[in-house]
Amino acid sequence: MRILVVCRNLKRGSGITSWILNYYRVLASKKDVTIDLLVEEPIVDTQKLNIPNDINLIKIHSMKHHFWQYLRDWQRISQSCESDYTYVHIHLDNLVRFFYLFLLKRKSNVILHSHNSYNDEVEKSSIKQLLHQLGKLIVKHGQFIHFACSDLAAKWLFGEAPYCQINNGIDLLDFKYNADLRQQYLTEFNLVGKHVYGHIGRFAYQKNHVRLIKIFSQIYQRDKLARLVLIGDGDNKEKIESLVSEMNLKQAVLFLGYRSDVAKLLNMLDYIIFPSLYEGLPISLVEAQANGIPVFYSSQITREVSLLPESFSFSLAENDQKIANRILQIKPLKERKKAITLLKNSGYDKQDVINKLYHFYKSGLKRENVE
Repeated sequence: MRILVVCRNLKRGSGITSWILNYYRVLASKKDVTIDLLVEEPIVDTQKLNIPNDINLIKIHSMKHHFWQYLRDWQRISQSCESDYTYVHIHLDNLVRFFYLFLLKRKSNVILHSHNSYNDEVEKSSIKQLLHQLGKLIVKHGQFIHFACSDLAAKWLFGEAPYCQINNGIDLLDFKYNADLRQQYLTEFNLVGKHVYGHIGRFAYQKNHVRLIKIFSQIYQRDKLARLVLIGDGDNKEKIESLVSEMNLKQAVLFLGYRSDVAKLLNMLDYIIFPSLYEGLPISLVEAQANGIPVFYSSQITREVSLLPESFSFSLAENDQKIANRILQIKPLKERKKAITLLKNSGYDKQDVINKLYHFYKSGLKRENVE
């Protein structure tokens, strides 16, 4: 089997990047699978991304700087994609760059995989909105196979068309609750005896950190033992640091920056608050619940992400006080180790998802037999 994997870019901290590297690192190690990876934009930090040697990187011209050469590259790929590849698997969060899809729309082995339910860059630009809608028309009338991580992500790219759901699975054992690690990290960050809330993600518009701070402020007013741990980096970090200072919350909010030990850090958290403006199905919320952490997330995220009975969604139209009151009613889980069994039964074991993907690739199924 030879699979051509396509994405717009690879960036550290990006959900799509993590998905692609985590899944195809395993698939590429199989003897009967060859993975070619086509990244449309130049990869800035190849070493940090740790792309394995058995994944072949394919280069094409930049759409932005060499548009006609870019189209010629895709025309060449389209002419031989059915003979060269078992599948062409394209990972997307919008359809603004629909040009090459027009060349592929009559191919029988092209998978479009939706990873998100919205894109603020699209919604802020009337031109990009138009391009996205044109892309949806091409997709609607093409022979593409539809994959999505959730119902909302499917609707974003495919409308009401049928699709195959591919869960954002994780290595469940990596996220199993560990009481010793909890004590170690609580001590390290001076959080012993505190009620620890958390958020994991880039400081970006999508993640809605401003609203997160306002909700936490209401929690802190009612519970002076509450602490908020923010894990991640991003362009909006300084803005959020300033907001925390303005709201007199510096003593209660910890900025940990980018961390490579998130799976371990989760052990010290009691709750996750995720007021995102849009998401597909956030892997970070799956990971948190595998550790036994209830997650409270905006209704802009699919309810499919509620994998623990204690987790719930809230409307961003609700006021901060009402959301905080609902959160304060939930108690931390006592038997957190049992959470991974719940997630495995819900289909979120990464190896199970990889096996599903592997067997799909091996089956050679076309669209009419998939959904």
